[in-house]
Amino acid sequence: METTPSSQQTTTTTTTTVSTKSETSSFITFIRIFLLVLIILGIGLLFTQNIWVPKLVNFILGSQAG
Repeated sequence: METTPSSQQTTTTTTTTVSTKSETSSFITFIRIFLLVLIILGIGLLFTQNIWVPKLVNFILGSQAG
């Protein structure tokens, strides 16, 4: 009789672990996609820095002088 409740507890724990792994997997996938987007944005900013950096510096210096 004691074996049956123990088996039921193990099954319940396993089911909970599976759902947690699924949630963790989707969270890790979200983090990986988010980091990929940040990397792509960073590379884009590096390649275009000749366009936007001088304008940003002039804007910052202009706002401090005025």
